[in-house]
Amino acid sequence: MRAKALQERLLLGLIFLITLSHAHSQNIKTTILDEALFRSDEAIQRKRIAFIDLSVKHSAPQILVVNIKGEILSRISIPELRFSPNWTQWGSGIAFDKKKQTIWYLAPKVGLTEFDLTGNVLRTLDFDKASHQIQRTDDGGFVMPYSWDEQTDSQVVELDTNGSVIWSWRASEYLKTNRTSISIAPGQPKSFTATTSAIKTSQGNFFLSLAQRDLILKINADGEVIWSQTVSTRPHTLVVDGDELIGYSARNPNRVVLKNKECECFRETVIEEVLPGQAKTRDGLKN
Repeated sequence: MRAKALQERLLLGLIFLITLSHAHSQNIKTTILDEALFRSDEAIQRKRIAFIDLSVKHSAPQILVVNIKGEILSRISIPELRFSPNWTQWGSGIAFDKKKQTIWYLAPKVGLTEFDLTGNVLRTLDFDKASHQIQRTDDGGFVMPYSWDEQTDSQVVELDTNGSVIWSWRASEYLKTNRTSISIAPGQPKSFTATTSAIKTSQGNFFLSLAQRDLILKINADGEVIWSQTVSTRPHTLVVDGDELIGYSARNPNRVVLKNKECECFRETVIEEVLPGQAKTRDGLKN
């Protein structure tokens, strides 16, 4: 039941994300502030979602907190020194600290900033080689991918609560002996792998999406690749339950891909229109 709820959360969350993107921006990241899942009308009414609003180009990014209807509840402006003006449209990340009730914002080329829900800056951690996603670990640390990577860079890092690197992994050695396709997104900065998602599992393994390589990897704590999957095009954000990958969102076109245990494959839903009944599905991405 938990996996099913997470699948529903991924699907509905992506649909809501794309709906917001039409109104605000084509590059939005979200974090869910309330724990209630999409189970009833009452739960839907309570839900709040925070997202990074990049609708005004060449201006400071903002964090907006909205309800499920898209009504703005609060707005947080990112201070000038906590984002790079050259990277406002690329690879920012956001996460919610449930224990402290705070929001973490990740700015590529700058690092992490913690806000309370009224917009006050509580902490800053400088780290310039991370982007797209923040996972908070049980001990207060951070797991983050790096998309605008060069061959010598790490594609995933784990930081402790003070921002020191305690684990990292590089794809260069693996890719020397495991050739992949190259999927370049038009108009985006050059990168080696474009790793857009990294999640540490309940067993201490790591899932990574190497978007530019059309590749999803599972790596153990020793840095060994223990599972790999070549996918159709540009996997973006992964969803993991325990130690299992249950789905991911992807780009070009926008879609969600959910694991189907009956056929041991992934079922893809292409979101062509943000209207009920307009999405198409297809099977065939083997696990």
